[in-house]
Amino acid sequence: MAKDSQRVAEELMEAGLITEEQMGKTLEYAQSLGGSVGQIVMRLGFADEGKVFAFMLKKYRLPTVDLSGMVIPTELVRNVPWELIKKHEVLPFHKDRRTLSLAIADPSDISVIEEIQFQIGMQVELHLAKRSDIIAAAKDYHGEMVKRAEEDKKSLSQGKLRPASHATLQALQTTTEGALVENLRTRSEGKLSTQNLSKGDMREALIPALLKKGVITRSELFDAVCELLVKKEVIDQAEMREILAKQNQA
Repeated sequence: MAKDSQRVAEELMEAGLITEEQMGKTLEYAQSLGGSVGQIVMRLGFADEGKVFAFMLKKYRLPTVDLSGMVIPTELVRNVPWELIKKHEVLPFHKDRRTLSLAIADPSDISVIEEIQFQIGMQVELHLAKRSDIIAAAKDYHGEMVKRAEEDKKSLSQGKLRPASHATLQALQTTTEGALVENLRTRSEGKLSTQNLSKGDMREALIPALLKKGVITRSELFDAVCELLVKKEVIDQAEMREILAKQNQA
């Protein structure tokens, strides 16, 4: 269990928001099912939302956002996969060129932010919001987001790949293999490192994922491999053209 979760749970107990027994149940829930401590104590009804909000505001000193009555464009919400919105109870509400503003009720779990940033390829700026407001606002987009997810699955099953988002492509362009390994090392609490995870392992895991998400097609991957073989002088330009011609006829 993350030390941050233990510390936040203890601070909530010291502040009189939860009892020692409730703290134990909260940490047990976090260990078995996941989730941040603040999220869990509110979900289980151990603490009043207003008091938890005030606690988080005092602890993290983040800017706040009032989502009630706010109209958020659907395209903006689509920047974050619905699974992450539902799992972590967050909601994007503003975006500039390089930063996505995210409403969150409990910012104590740093891994949540790392996961979202890794998925969308953008920096995330946190704003504290009430959990009930986040859930209520997210419900307005539930049907649309689920429909989009089903369409994506259908397209993939039919072999039709959805174009990668600009954020995904930007992340691929700016992220090195070393950075990917470091991200895995951090998220696994040091259990994965360059000693037990080679670049070859990374590529073996990454290529199927890129194909599945529609970031690249099998034809694009084939062309890229041919170009690499030319650079390494394994084949020459004439041989590559011959191979590509046969591939296009297949």
